[in-house]
Amino acid sequence: MSGAPRLLHRAAGKVSALPQHAPSQPTVQRPSHPASWAPPLRPAKIHFVRLDYETGITAVRKTRTPIYRSPFLSLRAVAADKVPTTPHPFPVGAVAAAGATKTVIRFGVVTSKKAISIYAVERNKARSRFKGIIADIMATQEGAKLVTPAKAYLAVLDGKICYAPREEVERDVLKGMKFLAEQTFFSKSPKPRISASGPSRPPSSAFGRKDHSRPR
Repeated sequence: MSGAPRLLHRAAGKVSALPQHAPSQPTVQRPSHPASWAPPLRPAKIHFVRLDYETGITAVRKTRTPIYRSPFLSLRAVAADKVPTTPHPFPVGAVAAAGATKTVIRFGVVTSKKAISIYAVERNKARSRFKGIIADIMATQEGAKLVTPAKAYLAVLDGKICYAPREEVERDVLKGMKFLAEQTFFSKSPKPRISASGPSRPPSSAFGRKDHSRPR
């Protein structure tokens, strides 16, 4: 008889083979997490919407806001309500349903022939590299907190962004986004100045009449 030896069981004049069982595998104990442990939170999904060149980008350039400048690019941000909305290529209802679970950020990217190259392939390379860096930054918890739908962003790229080390460009873009996150320019009316002696009172000549509140 060839093969592995088989154990025979004799019962009531019948010979039968005993079933063979596979050897038991040792159980692996998984490490138990403490009760206070929780899985890391994932950043919210961020969806970028381009700015229309004729209306959106022109409106951003006309506003006087702080600009972050570096050898690779320049970044600026303005209040989103100052930028005309770009018409959606899809039905508004479908866009609203798709963006219900996402944070929609309006972001424009300018790649000019003068700053980068006359060849479209070079300009597309700069645009693709910048978008990849922005996507990597926004995929982190820190980066997701640097943008807000209340602002519209504009990046003007330089040709050096194509050939510089990626780590260097990423640090520079992160620094620029932090600079824009610190800018607050949404107050429509300035707050009255309060000095140690109390709120300042406008001069009487501003009303075109004499001030009779002071005793003569």
